[in-house]
Amino acid sequence: MLNQTWMLIPIAVVFVIALFSNLVAFSNRFVNALVTALVAAVCLGVVSFGLQRRPPDYPTIISATSAVFVADVIGNWINVSNRVASALVTTLVFTILFAGGVFLMGLANILAGA
Repeated sequence: MLNQTWMLIPIAVVFVIALFSNLVAFSNRFVNALVTALVAAVCLGVVSFGLQRRPPDYPTIISATSAVFVADVIGNWINVSNRVASALVTTLVFTILFAGGVFLMGLANILAGA
């Protein structure tokens, strides 16, 4: 159970970023999603550089940022009347995408070792 708790960190970060972006650019769905994705990309780059002390892994950052963008577009499309609810829906959609990606990567590693 403790091995999977690391997955809660990016999910919580996405909620905070989505809520912040909703406060900054809530009037336009696309701009809101773009702001969320850009803030997520900067956060991922800074954390990646801080942990590894080398340039970040750009394909991973691009794929994670794309997942955040898609999740925020869907979250804003489903619920645009409330900023907090929109951030929660964005986080839920990102959680599904993130967990699916982690599952598929694990499955690919298992199949590659078989």
